Amino acid sequence: MQSSMMTTGILGGAVLAIGVCLVSQAQAPISVKPFTEAAVVLTTGTILTGTLVLYPEKELLSLRCPNDSTYTLPAHLVRGFAVKDAPDQQRAGDTYIALQRIFRVFPLPAIKGSSPVAWGFYEQLSRGPGAVLLRRERAVGYQELLHGSFPSLNGLAARPQPTITVYPGATIVTLYLATAVGAVFKLRKPQDVLKYFPDRETQLRAYVRENGLNLSNDRELSFLVNYANTLAKPTP
Repeated sequence: MQSSMMTTGILGGAVLAIGVCLVSQAQAPISVKPFTEAAVVLTTGTILTGTLVLYPEKELLSLRCPNDSTYTLPAHLVRGFAVKDAPDQQRAGDTYIALQRIFRVFPLPAIKGSSPVAWGFYEQLSRGPGAVLLRRERAVGYQELLHGSFPSLNGLAARPQPTITVYPGATIVTLYLATAVGAVFKLRKPQDVLKYFPDRETQLRAYVRENGLNLSNDRELSFLVNYANTLAKPTP
């Protein structure tokens, strides 16, 4: 295993130094996201580095440190983490500065009757401070149903028995906007981001026109949120 050190950026005001762990990765299931370089900030302020595997559907991550210690961490124990992404892992239309990506923990959308608050991992697309654009990805599959005749349990009669095979399907992407106080709102469509800045909407629409932004592109939408934050009135 080889390792080196590099600075990745700022997460929660702390500069993170990532230990680079070069390991071979087998092809992962669609619900697993592996990263060979990561730095994790815990809610206690502790920083851990190593090779990270994110399990989005379970809202937990597994981190293998350079000393071979392994941690399995649910979202509520993590403040956020920074990772490096290989070029072939990028989504179409995305360009990351130095291929760095930031994930933070926020409350999950409330489900009626659910208690207590559940926490989940969101990818942070815009800079902040102030409102930040977030993204969550969920892999879905489809099922193929095959029918055949199979003996019944008593062996006297044949009955149809379905065989189900699950194949990888699409990835559902959902965008959210987190306010400066930590509230998270789902964006049903990218243009909905304008609704959360009513006092700046005229300036934001002009910014979109002047710069030819395509709000269906996550990266260009993040530019708009960054600009919206610059228009905020200073707190007295």
